[in-house]
Amino acid sequence: MKLDCIHCKNELSLTEELINLEGKIIKCEYCSEEWIYHSRTYYLESRLTELDQDLVKKESQINEQNIKYSERINQLEKD
Repeated sequence: MKLDCIHCKNELSLTEELINLEGKIIKCEYCSEEWIYHSRTYYLESRLTELDQDLVKKESQINEQNIKYSERINQLEKD
């Protein structure tokens, strides 16, 4: 398996027994930097979760704002 170092961008060759790398610490043989490996799938799933949370938060803010506007409109109509 080949993997690019996220720090120095050199290509690392990994042995077959290291194929299941998810969540494991990788140390670059060139720059000696270490990082935790996460697959593209893991990254995308994490990003989707973040975006979903942002969407829920934004929807909540919009709903609160709509309630305030509706209350204001009702008050103006009464006056």
